[in-house]
Amino acid sequence: MEIHYDNNKLAKQCGNEKAIRRYFPNQAKSIAKRIEELELYPNLQEYLDNATGKPHPLRENLLGKFWVHINGPNVIIFEPLTEIPTDENGITDYSQITAVNILNVNVPETDFKK
Repeated sequence: MEIHYDNNKLAKQCGNEKAIRRYFPNQAKSIAKRIEELELYPNLQEYLDNATGKPHPLRENLLGKFWVHINGPNVIIFEPLTEIPTDENGITDYSQITAVNILNVNVPETDFKK
């Protein structure tokens, strides 16, 4: 899938493995793997079915967003770049989503190097 970042700061922190190691030293390997998997799969359905980190859609006030586990309490939150399509029966069709926007890499502030 095509990966975008919600803001320039996040793009700088996650744009390559060297940056990931600098900004998230304790989770760098896991974060890099999760982002690499997002890029590897051609659409969101295949990603949800096969990726590590238990990716799944969120609910309630975060409806339309997705979560993938990094390790411990750490997660990556992302959303499709386009509206989530449904088929003629009203069933969500994640296979049509080929680009996502990473909204947040949620790690404890104590792990973040400024």
